[in-house]
Amino acid sequence: MTYSRLLRQVIGAMLVMALSGCTNSAISPTATLPTTFLQESSPSPTAIQPLITLTPTALISNFEQCINLGGSILRTYPRQCLSYSGESFEEVLPEGIVFSYIYGKKGNSEEPYFITSTLDGGYLITGESNESSCLVRKLNSSGEEEWEHRLGQELEADVQLVNASFNCWFAAQSPDGEYGVLAHGANGIIGKYFIIRLDRYGKRGPGKVIAYRQGMRLQLDKAGYPLWVNSFGLGGQVVETSDGGYTFVGGFPNDSPDGSTHIVKTDANGAYLWETNLCRDKYVQQTWQQDKVCSYDYLRDAIQSQDGGYVFVGGLSHGVWLAKTDSQGSIEWIKSYVSELNKTIGRALIETSDGGFLIAGEQHGDAILIKTDGTGNMQWSQTFGGGGVDEFIAIVQHPNDEIVLMGSTTSFGEGIENTWLLGIDLSAIQ
Repeated sequence: MTYSRLLRQVIGAMLVMALSGCTNSAISPTATLPTTFLQESSPSPTAIQPLITLTPTALISNFEQCINLGGSILRTYPRQCLSYSGESFEEVLPEGIVFSYIYGKKGNSEEPYFITSTLDGGYLITGESNESSCLVRKLNSSGEEEWEHRLGQELEADVQLVNASFNCWFAAQSPDGEYGVLAHGANGIIGKYFIIRLDRYGKRGPGKVIAYRQGMRLQLDKAGYPLWVNSFGLGGQVVETSDGGYTFVGGFPNDSPDGSTHIVKTDANGAYLWETNLCRDKYVQQTWQQDKVCSYDYLRDAIQSQDGGYVFVGGLSHGVWLAKTDSQGSIEWIKSYVSELNKTIGRALIETSDGGFLIAGEQHGDAILIKTDGTGNMQWSQTFGGGGVDEFIAIVQHPNDEIVLMGSTTSFGEGIENTWLLGIDLSAIQ
């Protein structure tokens, strides 16, 4: 009996211990699990840390918040920020921007030179690509691309110029819709000017070489055909005037004893009418403005104003200057914007409907637009761009206070340098 009772006590104690162990391991919050179980079934603290610190997309409501929380910035204009969850937030642009387009191929750069309006309300852009090709791009009225040509090797046979680089400069459209494009090719030994003809759909005809004429300036007439005009040795900007003639604003060759800035006026046939040496103008001498107008190297653009006079924009190493003459070339006023617009280059100029002027160019790597009144007093300026180098090169004016600015950008797009088109409603930013 003693042995049996002892056996029963031992078995009972073992059952209690077994039941106690099962209870503790199943429901006790402080139970210690085996190390192997922790390693296989429980994620480590470092593995779950990123999931805990991510901010839900619902908390991001705008472009700035997305940037501050580390989102990716896309190379678009307006810029877009991509959140961790893939949601896109677009930058709010200044008022007045109607549209913005960036053109170019990934990995390829291009340099635009010229833009002109087309009969269908669109635009034609010419320039040069880094493939040593002549660039021609047709856009519709909203800035969307319709067709494009990058002409290089196919032009060599047309103009008999081997291993050459090509670029396109001026362009015009004839009344029947055909385009004429003034192009240039060079191989380091020979350089040739030629005309490219394109129909309204972009189909190309053969290039036609233009014979060079000593002492003459090559222009395009309104139908896009070559026109030689006597420039009397003056190098600089050419303005087609309201009387059908031409005005040349620039300087004579550096070895000339009279190499400062001049205006030369001709009739429609290129015959000389009159000339003014701007550096000898009484206004310039009395107001000590020689440093602004006596170096034609800094003359960027010139136009004929509504009153028959001439306005031209230049750039110094530290600012922009704007000058106005009467119809005979005598200076009426000169304005500079050194203190307000330091390190600014003015590249394009138009007269606005209110009699003022718009200057487009570059300031510290940003594209800039400057508005003045009719006597050159600055009213406002506004910059556009991103973290790269951006500039405006040309302006197309529309009668309803809208303008189109063409330029280049390294801040946006696919290539090293892309073409940038920006439509602006001036009435919204005045």
